[in-house]
Amino acid sequence: MWSSTETVMMEQEAGCCQDGSDLRRLLARHHDDYVQWHQYVNRLVLESGLSYRKLAEKCGLSKTTLRDWCVRGTIPKSRDSLIKFGFGLGMTAAQINRLLMYGGGFHRLYPRDLSDAACIFVLNLRQNGGDYQECDYSLAMSLCCDAQRMNDGGALDDGRSGTVLERSVGDEDHSDMETQVAMNRLALVNNRQEFLEFVNSMGLWGRDAQGKRYRRLVAYLQDFIDVRLRERSRQEDMAVSWHGLARDWGSNGELEKMMSCLKHRGMVPRRDRLIALGLRLEMTMPELNVMLDYAGMEGLYARDKLECVLIYALQNVELSHPEIAFDNALQLQQVSKDPSVRRQCLRLIEEYMERSYREEDGDWTELSQYICGILEELDLPEGEVLLDMLR
Repeated sequence: MWSSTETVMMEQEAGCCQDGSDLRRLLARHHDDYVQWHQYVNRLVLESGLSYRKLAEKCGLSKTTLRDWCVRGTIPKSRDSLIKFGFGLGMTAAQINRLLMYGGGFHRLYPRDLSDAACIFVLNLRQNGGDYQECDYSLAMSLCCDAQRMNDGGALDDGRSGTVLERSVGDEDHSDMETQVAMNRLALVNNRQEFLEFVNSMGLWGRDAQGKRYRRLVAYLQDFIDVRLRERSRQEDMAVSWHGLARDWGSNGELEKMMSCLKHRGMVPRRDRLIALGLRLEMTMPELNVMLDYAGMEGLYARDKLECVLIYALQNVELSHPEIAFDNALQLQQVSKDPSVRRQCLRLIEEYMERSYREEDGDWTELSQYICGILEELDLPEGEVLLDMLR
């Protein structure tokens, strides 16, 4: 995690704001501290010392794409384009992860995804003294093609041993391995053959692996969906479907499509859309941060102006309406099959009961509507996309 001490202090300041006036003063005071893609990408291009044309060629991008980022401040739509950009700039894996966050809220490089694992491996080779020209994005994609041929039953070797790799037994066990363990194993891979053996042992090949990439994230979101469906069913005294719930939210099918792509293709939504879904599902700030962690992203980030506002709003809700977290914990404990989620729910329930939290007097609306009210009052340009998904 790249949060500095100053970032942590900014988060604490946001949580200490008493009202909208305090928040406005905080946003004004830290105006120059918030990450802005337009400034960030221009600094990277300036530091490269190359023209748009030469840098675009080096990165495998079009000159128009790079100019749009730098001149118009266009937010990248393609995660692969940002990874190519990072390779062209000679970034490390950690630097590319930061680029992915700042450049569109994409999830970080993930060692249990075939393409990402190939990128991490090649970046490691480069950092450990490999030839800079050869350790590029095209090499990573070439390794992916080799792995796919392995999946199709082709004979693969490193030019020395002639070893044919077989699918390993117990791939599902490997797919449940902690991400950090996978990253540590990948760091020990030194050549093409060892990389293919890593891919084989981790079960990263083929379509079957796609639906397994983010099973904890899928399960966590599904738990919250089940909780909200149970609530709505009790209110309306009839069964309610996920389709019906998403339709009532007026998302034009986007939330359903997000969940479908995540479940069946392992495609993680962009950060702003994932946060919007979490808010629709009435997640508190700790729950949102768990969701983001499962998605391979950092928690709410105080150097992002919009997320700074969300930190203020969600911490305010946590203090004034602790019953939201308590109710979520009660219901999640009933539906979740994840032991860690159930343990966390139990701890929160016990804390709530021990301290005898009482809700604040006054009417309360849905969390998403509360967030909308704050964003509308601030008239924050950065919040327009989130507002569109929450209204």
